[in-house]
Amino acid sequence: MRSLAVGSQPTFSRLVARAGDRVLAIGRARARRYAAARDVPGLGRELPLFRVDEAGSLVRVATLRPFAPGGSFVGESASLPRWMQGRRADGTFDGLPPFLADLRPAGFLGRGFAARHASLGLPEDCDGWSDDDVLVALARAGEDGIGDLVLGDDSARRLYDAWGAAPDPIAPSERARAFAALAEATIAGTPPGACVGGEHPKFCATVASGPVAIQTVVKFSSAEYSAAARRGCDLLVCEHLAHEALRSSGFPATESSIVEGGSRFFLQSTRFDRVGARGRRPAVTLAAMNREFVRAAAGHANWIEVAEALARDRWLLPSTVAQIRDLHAFGRFIANTDLHLANLTLVPRDDGAMALAPVYDMLPMGYAPVAGEVPARAYAAPAPDPGHEATWSAAGKRAIGYWQVVARDERISEPFRAIASENARAIESALERFERQTRS
Repeated sequence: MRSLAVGSQPTFSRLVARAGDRVLAIGRARARRYAAARDVPGLGRELPLFRVDEAGSLVRVATLRPFAPGGSFVGESASLPRWMQGRRADGTFDGLPPFLADLRPAGFLGRGFAARHASLGLPEDCDGWSDDDVLVALARAGEDGIGDLVLGDDSARRLYDAWGAAPDPIAPSERARAFAALAEATIAGTPPGACVGGEHPKFCATVASGPVAIQTVVKFSSAEYSAAARRGCDLLVCEHLAHEALRSSGFPATESSIVEGGSRFFLQSTRFDRVGARGRRPAVTLAAMNREFVRAAAGHANWIEVAEALARDRWLLPSTVAQIRDLHAFGRFIANTDLHLANLTLVPRDDGAMALAPVYDMLPMGYAPVAGEVPARAYAAPAPDPGHEATWSAAGKRAIGYWQVVARDERISEPFRAIASENARAIESALERFERQTRS
């Protein structure tokens, strides 16, 4: 108050009252702070935040209020779960709240967002968007992001419209034909469904499963006849087989299946953040939790480092950290070079901690085509992390079984099946060599 030269508490209170909604009051009593409300062009000073529950009901849970110079305040945050209150536990954030940063359009589908919604006037490159650009996208056309949150009245109305116009679920016997048509529509710039992240070409589809509907993400291969296209098919099957291998070992992993249609392969994965045709569940990526609660440099921190930091603040149980360590080791053994923080997701537990969501994007990305070519790759089994040799050995044994399954799967090309056999033998040799060294 001295810096503002208001003289006294009563004078300050009168000025705040006179400012109305141009000033945000954050906190209570002696802990109360004030911030200048900020208008987001085209959106105003506040936006309602909605949640879609598992039954498909839309409920308003909070209000987002941007403040100067670039922060945001989530009003009514005391009624929200701890992870949505921010590291200060008062609903204030230096930029976008992590649960909204996760919703921003990105990757293959995100790059076409601006063109599909040209009336919003957003820059074409979504990677360069400002926080205000993201807010405009989410509040005007963000009805189908990951998790259970919807920002803004416009997006809420779009959600109701989408539900009313939703096509019938695709019957299992019709998937090949329907997926081929949806892939063509996606390539043409009109993808159906959510704007989920990731660089691989994909679309979203609702599929019938007995008497219920399930919401899915469907990755698809190129329709070309080339070595690179064939490798893309191989990797989709490899991802499906990784899901099965992890589930058989007791890890949560996405339910998936392979569909062949025409000259394409499709990987259908059930969305763990969806329930039936309309219901939703909360979810937050490890990347978002890191940005808010750990703040490690995203390009340098790995799954294990961030998980251990979150566990120190009781966000994760020790058993969850152990799961993540094991998954990270398995990923390295199967040549997954894409183990970044956005490729692991957490789901809230009833006790306020986080559990591991079903694993996705677990595949041998080190063998992905580069610029339309399929370069030869030398494989070397990863070394163990000191102090965690038992985890390394167990993950290596799982990886041997995985590569052996890949080598036997006739949906995979002969050249890649040969690579899988060689990799299984390389891991066997590495484990045997390590055991000999530890005995000597």
